[in-house]
Amino acid sequence: MSVQASSIYTIEIIYRGIHQRHLARNLARGIVYAARMAGNVALSYQRYGDDPERDGSPAKYFVVVAKGASEEVLDAEAARVEPDYVDASIVLDDTILKGVESWAWQGIQPVHLKLRLVVY
Repeated sequence: MSVQASSIYTIEIIYRGIHQRHLARNLARGIVYAARMAGNVALSYQRYGDDPERDGSPAKYFVVVAKGASEEVLDAEAARVEPDYVDASIVLDDTILKGVESWAWQGIQPVHLKLRLVVY
């Protein structure tokens, strides 16, 4: 079965430190659980540039939801370090709104940089 790119949705949850890690994990698990209860295929995974146990290092959780896809399609999507775009971005720490260090330390990037805009 082929899946169109528009049927795969990606959500990023940006957080900082160990205290917000639990909140981000539970939020990601809740979204995955709700998507699976609705009959979709979903998974979540974490990406961080430094040790996530440090209190000040920013990190991300990603949730990938697909309608009518198999687990292999989502595994291929999650195998990438960071998606090209996200459909929603949830920021748990207000100090990150100014920007966050991207993967491979390319400098501070705006939080909304990878947000896919849908124009109707």
